[in-house]
Amino acid sequence: MIANRRAGWVLPGALLLAVVLACAGCASQPAVASGPHTGSTTASEVAGVQQVTVTVADNYRFDPSTITVHQGTVKVTLVHKGTGAPHDFSVVGFPGDQTPLATHGQTVSTTFTTPSPGTYKCVCTIHVAQGQVGQLIVLP
Repeated sequence: MIANRRAGWVLPGALLLAVVLACAGCASQPAVASGPHTGSTTASEVAGVQQVTVTVADNYRFDPSTITVHQGTVKVTLVHKGTGAPHDFSVVGFPGDQTPLATHGQTVSTTFTTPSPGTYKCVCTIHVAQGQVGQLIVLP
């Protein structure tokens, strides 16, 4: 009877251990990213498509963090030069503009039509709490 009670604790104990280890991995991420938001760029036009490259590393910042475009088609290329967590790039509240997640050494991109003129917040959807934000300025 004692062996059966111990066996009954193996699965719940293993699940608890897995949850603790997963939380410990998240705890290693800073509450807020370090360093200032830097850089700004204006998209270059190639064959009628505005193109811009954004780099991410391990500091939870976009480089450049401010992107200026005109209304029209934009291609954002995200280059992950860090060794840590994956990142993406998304304009808040605008569907169809999010890049896929990029992991260490990967380059991903997305092409979309810009929203109306204005200033829009850009985020890494999994690192908003760490302050990984930027802005997209859309000119007429």
